[in-house]
Amino acid sequence: ELLFVEVLRRLEKDFGEELVRACLSLLACARNGLTQKECQELLGGWRNPLVRTKDEIVPLDSTKWKQLERGLREYLTTSGDSTEPRIAFFHEQLLIAVRKAYLTSDNTKT
Repeated sequence: ELLFVEVLRRLEKDFGEELVRACLSLLACARNGLTQKECQELLGGWRNPLVRTKDEIVPLDSTKWKQLERGLREYLTTSGDSTEPRIAFFHEQLLIAVRKAYLTSDNTKT
């Protein structure tokens, strides 16, 4: 588990704490993973909390998403339809580390 805490720190350094926290928290909360499109839309909405409807969401920039996805690739897996695969955690220990680091009341930022 300590290894994955270090992985989280490295990812935060490489891609920004807010983006990594948002992306991995969303994936941790998604029972069956998320599609690339869902990730980009949710991360776009995450960056603008004043969004009220789906039509107002500006998805995360494709270049930024590709960079993040490439950095996370060895820790994620895809499943489902090959035209729109779902992205989820490959390592259960990383999921546990994400939950402890980002989704506990002691560690949430306001």
